[in-house]
Amino acid sequence: MNRTAGVIRTFYTDKTNCFFVPYMILLSSFLVNLVVSFFMDEGYYTGGISSIHIFMFVLGILFSVQSFPLVLGFGARRKDFFAGTVLAFLMLSVVNSLLLVVLGAIEQASGGWGQELHFFHLPYMNDGNVLVQFWVQLTLMTHLFFSGFVIAAVYRRFGRIGVWLLSLLLFVAGTVGVLLLTYYEAWTKVWNWFDGYTAGEAASLLWVLTLLYLGIAYLLFRRTTV
Repeated sequence: MNRTAGVIRTFYTDKTNCFFVPYMILLSSFLVNLVVSFFMDEGYYTGGISSIHIFMFVLGILFSVQSFPLVLGFGARRKDFFAGTVLAFLMLSVVNSLLLVVLGAIEQASGGWGQELHFFHLPYMNDGNVLVQFWVQLTLMTHLFFSGFVIAAVYRRFGRIGVWLLSLLLFVAGTVGVLLLTYYEAWTKVWNWFDGYTAGEAASLLWVLTLLYLGIAYLLFRRTTV
């Protein structure tokens, strides 16, 4: 447990990437969109909130690639690194998700910051009560971080060639999927399938992939040399 706690402390030692950079990116995106909203005659909807989600994906790669040899050098085991990283990010995700939900509530109560700006509170994403909104944000944060986490695990296990092969595999799979959906004119069916779920329900389904990422990352890190 002490070694796991040490990994958690190592995670939060990098306050720049954990807090400063994502919050500055989010703030910058918000201010730019707020200025733009002054020139709009009607409600302005923006996806700028995704900036913090995308950075969580980047953080999943950066921390795992940079800290893995350091943590093991201090005597931690591979399973300590895995458990510590997972717990540290879950705690960070809880904080970030609460912050986004609170900002969304303020935005809604203030009429979109007085400009009908929809930055933190968006249709579909913020449908449901506060707990559902928190669940959606928490799910997105963890899913993207652990997506980056498993990519870092591939890099640590197989090096750059492994990452390139993984990227190629995903590209080919995505291309084939798009071609098949287009050929069989199945886009409408796919859209209707997704449309049948609320944001909270879709978030719950997304945990299947997230747990799969975690399982793969665990197996790869256990067999990784420093």
